[in-house]
Amino acid sequence: MTPHQVAGRPTRWLPPPGAPDDQRDLFSVLTAGSSSRWPGRFTDRAILLSGYWLSSQSHTFTIRGASCEAVSTQYLASVTGSGKPLRGPNGADSVGGREFVNGRAAAVRFLSRQRLAALSDVEYEALASLHFAVNDLRHEWVASRAVVDRMIALIDHADHADSETRFAHRSKALSQVSRAAYRYSRAVETAMWPCVSAYTVLGITLLDRVVSGHGPLEAHTVHALSGEPTVAELQAALSIPVAGLQRARFSSAQESAQEHQDEVLSAVEGLYQDLADSARDKPLDRVQAAACRLTEADDPGIDPLWEGLLEPLAFLAEQNTLEIGYYLDHRD
Repeated sequence: MTPHQVAGRPTRWLPPPGAPDDQRDLFSVLTAGSSSRWPGRFTDRAILLSGYWLSSQSHTFTIRGASCEAVSTQYLASVTGSGKPLRGPNGADSVGGREFVNGRAAAVRFLSRQRLAALSDVEYEALASLHFAVNDLRHEWVASRAVVDRMIALIDHADHADSETRFAHRSKALSQVSRAAYRYSRAVETAMWPCVSAYTVLGITLLDRVVSGHGPLEAHTVHALSGEPTVAELQAALSIPVAGLQRARFSSAQESAQEHQDEVLSAVEGLYQDLADSARDKPLDRVQAAACRLTEADDPGIDPLWEGLLEPLAFLAEQNTLEIGYYLDHRD
């Protein structure tokens, strides 16, 4: 089929054979931004909800080159406020192996309280709060970057067009919007970093506690771990061997997880060099860098220190939370 445009980018969509009308109509929304059933209701943010990977359906489609699960009409109704929160049969908190918390579907992929019964209330609440914060900001971040990319493309075209006329209103106006879009994207990143780094450290700490058989953390410790960690604290959490954390997994799965964690750890260790860069307003030596928090050391005039770290950490943090539930389900 002819590619459509989603957030200014070409996208191929592949409705599954025999898909019901409501899902075919949904594909029109995801690719064209509207449909006869929901005219003009869905913005880029609604489209990005498709990246939440939720639905009890097994159908798949391709959007922006990534395979995602089809979002059901029922779920879209729930997230747009036009329907009741999606629940499993008879009010169960799981559908098709996907978890639900307070009616929020598997898109957020957070385990229910029953699955994480080994955690104390304060541990569970802190982990859930960080999880939802990271997921919301993660999708807002992707949306903001799409706007920045679109503005760059529009400005390139406008500059070329304006070069052939005595007026440059178009390129000037677009440049103004582009700067605002970049500032917003940077603000989202700045808000996301403390959450995603804390989610990583807290998740690893709680997973290590559970598999080691230790008792719940004190409330003040949980509150401390829920705040942005220092570079050294993040490095220490990522240095815990995966084999000790994923004891219920086969060695092949542990090796794959260790490889990913090592890549993230290497990127974190690279922060010491970045923080010591003489181009920064206040270069830090290794001791100072270890004790600093990136939001405190961030320099708006250069690329953010967490560039390249947000998405890998978000993935790792989510996996460690899921690993707690997996361990509890499979421990001897």
